[in-house]
Amino acid sequence: MVEIKELPDEPPAAPKEAAEKPTTKPTVIHTTGEKIRVFRRPYAHHLFNQKVDSYCSECLKEPELQGKLFQCSGCNFVKYCSKECQKMGWTLHKSECKRLQKVFPNLPLSDVLFLSKVIDRKDHIEKHGDKYGYEIARPISKLVGHENEVRKDTQRMEKFAKIFQKIQIFRDEHINGDQFFDLYCKAMVNSLTVQSIKGTEVGILLDLGVSVYNHSCRPNCSIFFDGYYILVRPLTSDVDTNDTTKATISYTDVGRSRYQRRKELKAKWYFDCHCERCEDPSDDILTAIRCKNILCDAPILISEDMEPRAVECEKCHTVADVEYVIRGQQTMLELPVRYSTNDKVDDLKGYLERARPILHEKNVYLNRLEAALMQISGKLGDNIASLYSKVQQTFSACFPATEKGKVQELIEKCAELIKKGHRKEALPYAFDAMCILEAQAGLGHPNYLKVLALWTFLDKNPDKTDKELLELTQLDDNDKVKPIDITHLLNEGVA
Repeated sequence: MVEIKELPDEPPAAPKEAAEKPTTKPTVIHTTGEKIRVFRRPYAHHLFNQKVDSYCSECLKEPELQGKLFQCSGCNFVKYCSKECQKMGWTLHKSECKRLQKVFPNLPLSDVLFLSKVIDRKDHIEKHGDKYGYEIARPISKLVGHENEVRKDTQRMEKFAKIFQKIQIFRDEHINGDQFFDLYCKAMVNSLTVQSIKGTEVGILLDLGVSVYNHSCRPNCSIFFDGYYILVRPLTSDVDTNDTTKATISYTDVGRSRYQRRKELKAKWYFDCHCERCEDPSDDILTAIRCKNILCDAPILISEDMEPRAVECEKCHTVADVEYVIRGQQTMLELPVRYSTNDKVDDLKGYLERARPILHEKNVYLNRLEAALMQISGKLGDNIASLYSKVQQTFSACFPATEKGKVQELIEKCAELIKKGHRKEALPYAFDAMCILEAQAGLGHPNYLKVLALWTFLDKNPDKTDKELLELTQLDDNDKVKPIDITHLLNEGVA
């Protein structure tokens, strides 16, 4: 791509399609009776350094139709999917490009590059004004940064010291330490990790409008990413996404126990959560252990951080003694909080051998472990359909009614069931994925149409081969692909 040397300080006019929509206010889309609020103007965003060869540094999406990314000929690092994206990103990349050239080949950390963009945006607005509505929701100075709590956080202060040193080297200028600390706290506490439709973490983003929403472990809204666009979707018909005094989102992974949710919220956002779900005793089902009576299937409700005590089974009245309760607590806390595709199958099987004898089948630690093993190994015993159903039921209790998991996870489960010959059991997973895609991507999106066709075929049970069905589970991580004409396929399926 030809290097752009002279561009105006302000971003160019939006493309014709976008120009027809307000650029300074979130857009409200009506679909199936719901309102989705779309935030299109992040204050700053940055593609993770390790993703630069796969995603556009401006729109944070993969190139359309598996096309190429074009490298900036100035810094030879940042890449774009189109000239339009290069132009849109030039306001902040203009200064960044020169700095990257000076420090080459020593690439700064993603956090350093992100915070440098926050500084550039702040300086640009102070110099030229906020003509494009980056601060229409509220100025960045009004963000809560929890500065006092951060000062007491040894780990975060050590990280701040390193970043402060590195950002001064990168920008080659003296930066006021107190002012940068204030900006650092506001940006890092309120930033979001951008995910692709497949759940891949691709970048970091600060949007002053989304940061207004409060947290709940049982939120009435969910957020999706379309590149750097953020979609806030109501999960019930009575929720107004514009009323941020009532609309809530989740800051953390709600598919976990109360103890783990509170632990992360305290560590990252410095508050003790007392939302409706955290105060609900029934949430302890997610940390239940087995009854000591092997003939009884009732759960014994405990939590990881409760004071160990003997607990009587409400069904058979067998007493789980203190030692048994402690064993259950220790088993949960010894399991990984998160899993990766790089985890070794043998290690996961070892965890499972230790967890199954003590943790109840509805225990979320056990279910997360089983789900990870299913995804990584592709199998977990012979009764795969029954196991999927059990795991999905537990996760459904963690998520709001209309958001039972990420699209890709649902589709992967659906594909696995199809391979095993369990088409009937695959149907609800296809339906859930279809509902999420309808709101997230729209009725004309190829991924929605694929899953619609998949659900239709599974529901009507036409004479389709596994290969034909599995082709429909291959989703594109990109919203610029050409529309798919599946009308003839649907007609064949329902004829």
